[in-house]
Amino acid sequence: MRHLRRHAFALTTFALMAVAIANAAEKSDYLPPWNPPPAGGVQFSAPPVDAIADLHGDIVDPQLTVSFAGNQFMAVHDLMAAFRTAHPQYQRIFVETLPPGILAKQIESGSLVMGNLRIALRPDVYTAGKNSIAEHQHKHSWFAETHDYARNPLAILVAKGNPRHIRGLADLGQPCA
Repeated sequence: MRHLRRHAFALTTFALMAVAIANAAEKSDYLPPWNPPPAGGVQFSAPPVDAIADLHGDIVDPQLTVSFAGNQFMAVHDLMAAFRTAHPQYQRIFVETLPPGILAKQIESGSLVMGNLRIALRPDVYTAGKNSIAEHQHKHSWFAETHDYARNPLAILVAKGNPRHIRGLADLGQPCA
């Protein structure tokens, strides 16, 4: 893996991620495509079959490859735009926001195959839960460094105005009226 100041990246990235997630929560466009496509090149699309929300950016010769374990696709566009502004030396960035188990298997096997596409990039930065990181570090020694970058309590997100009056986990099991 290329050496990067992962600690500074993590702090910058996740401060920006909090802002991006808050901005994404305000939007009502929750169906694909969630983010504008990259500029340049011929645009070809066959919605909804080619809406791959979890792959972002430049796949050819990226300067930085980031694997966010989990569905964080809604925040990646704004997050990476802010990151590029803060770190202009990184303009060609490829980001995946796939489940942690898939990303771990991708790192272990050396590639990810989606349909007819093979992606053979190793992440410079990999994020996952603390237990997942510890398990893979113990088995494989994949990482040069690990850093805690976020801690949070669990939360339930509800629709604006909380129309179903959800107050806790028990309310989630109630039949819809």
